Amino acid sequence: MPPCPRCAGGEVKKDGRDDATQQYRCRPCRRTCIARTGTPFAGHRWPPEVIVTAVRWSLRLGLSAADVRDLLAERGVDVSARTVLHWVQKFAPLLARAGRRAATRPGTLCWPFTPSAMIFWQSLRTSAKNSPRIE
Repeated sequence: MPPCPRCAGGEVKKDGRDDATQQYRCRPCRRTCIARTGTPFAGHRWPPEVIVTAVRWSLRLGLSAADVRDLLAERGVDVSARTVLHWVQKFAPLLARAGRRAATRPGTLCWPFTPSAMIFWQSLRTSAKNSPRIE
């Protein structure tokens, strides 16, 4: 169970549901919270999956807010273009920061190189240098 985001107390118990969302109650401070409390998604009506999908469509595919709104409407999510634009402005820096942390640094290898793999890659490099160019 998540710790209390307000008092960081460890004694949190399930305390019923509110509109299909599990609520928790902190025993020391007696406050209720949900799983999104204390996250950037707190206070938003739609689940984080919908928000992140809309932001990724907007940024990665270069779609306008109206286009993203139409795509979400096809999937049963009724939001305005202004809401999509608000999500992009709020969550784009957070997604970029998370992506930079997850990316590998240049010069690091993603897989272990064995001596036979080194010979293979060197043979490809030398054969590419010696092959005639087609113009």
